[in-house]
Amino acid sequence: MAPVLLPVLQAKAKRGPPRQAKYAIHCIHAMFTNRDTHFAQIFEPLHKGLDPGNLEQLITPLTTLGHLALLAPEQFAAPLKSLVANFIVKDLLMNDRIAGKKTTKLWVPDDEVSAETMAKVRAELCSSSPLFINPVVSTARECLTTAVHSRLNCVWSWS
Repeated sequence: MAPVLLPVLQAKAKRGPPRQAKYAIHCIHAMFTNRDTHFAQIFEPLHKGLDPGNLEQLITPLTTLGHLALLAPEQFAAPLKSLVANFIVKDLLMNDRIAGKKTTKLWVPDDEVSAETMAKVRAELCSSSPLFINPVVSTARECLTTAVHSRLNCVWSWS
């Protein structure tokens, strides 16, 4: 069953909706002993194919990369450091591509949040995933998680 399921999980991790991508990575982590090889087969094309010009297509890859960083931090430490510094911070977070709409609302429904904002949120989560593995940071993570779930309860879901 595992050989049949692996291609489906890899496809979901690369091109599925963000929630399915997350669960595909966690299934591979739980089901396979040679997960490093499978993770590398997912990581490489996603890492090389990131395009800041196509914001809608960034959400799933950033979700997948964030969960790979969470589940295999030592395997992807060097490429993730480069990814965070060069792509996430310099290209994605520091550049606004779409003029924002003015609003007086504090929060808006998910469908009113721009693709650029959603991609930036995923990028932040992806870049901070390795930090949450450190036990020293766990208290900060718990505080942040509590604040996010109790007050925000919208865009910042880990999906």
